[in-house]
Formats: sequence, structure tokens, C-alpha cells
Amino acid sequence: MYYLLRLVVLNADHIHNFFVPFLLQVGLFIATVLPVLRRYSRRGTYHSKKRLDGQTAFVTGGNTGLGYETSKDLCRRGARVVMLVQEAGMGRAAVHKIEEELKGDAKRGQIAMKTINLGNFAKIRQCANELREEETRLDLLVLNAGVCTFQN
Repeated sequence: MYYLLRLVVLNADHIHNFFVPFLLQVGLFIATVLPVLRRYSRRGTYHSKKRLDGQTAFVTGGNTGLGYETSKDLCRRGARVVMLVQEAGMGRAAVHKIEEELKGDAKRGQIAMKTINLGNFAKIRQCANELREEETRLDLLVLNAGVCTFQN
């Protein structure tokens, strides 16, 4: 019985000698890493007030979602924005909506729309050649559009 009790006490000491430093290390790790993770995991937004006057931006998929918000922000900061969209009707509606939202801003840039079919390389080349003829410069290119093709 004495030996069994001594064995339990020895094992308890070994467990104590292992787990206490281990738990301290884990606690220290959590205490240092958790604030850093909390800081970087906050869903913040980036706000820039840098003016983009005189610059031209092409935004693919600029009529909805992030592309729409990007187009609106670039226009708000003075850039000439060309939204490259797949459907002309939705593109015209997005251009009109951006113009309405930025109507009171005197420093806003221009916004235009051009249709492009990203599922067809010939149409991409055609649109690129038209843009090369119509535009004198390209400063920003935002590749936002998703490509979805269907096989018949």
C-alpha cells in the first residue's frame, strides 16, 4: 500500500511539474496573441481622401457590389471612371445612380460605361482596341468582375 501511495504521489508531482508550466505558457500565449488577433480581425474599412484628379480608372464589374462602390469612390475622388460591364442596361442604371448620389459634389470626376463580354476573347480584344482608341491614358485598373461561362 505504501508503494502504491508513493507511486500516486510521484505521478502527481510529475503531472504537476509538467502541467503547471504548460498551462502558464498557454495562458501567456493567449494573453499576448488574443489582443493582436482581436485588433486585426475587426472588420474595418479603408478611407482615403487622396484626390485622383486627371486619372483614368477602368473597373470591371463596376455596376454591382464591390465594383460599384469602388467606381463610386474613385469618381468621388475626381477620377474619370470607365465601368466595364456585361449588361448595358444595368451599367446605365449604375452610372445614373452614381451620378445621382454624387450630384452635389463639385469635385467629382466623370463616369462612363462600356460593355464587355469577359467570356469571349474576341470581344475582350475588341473592347480593348476601342478603349485604346477612345482613352488617352489608363492609371488604375480594377479587375473585379467574376467570369461565369456556361457550356451548351
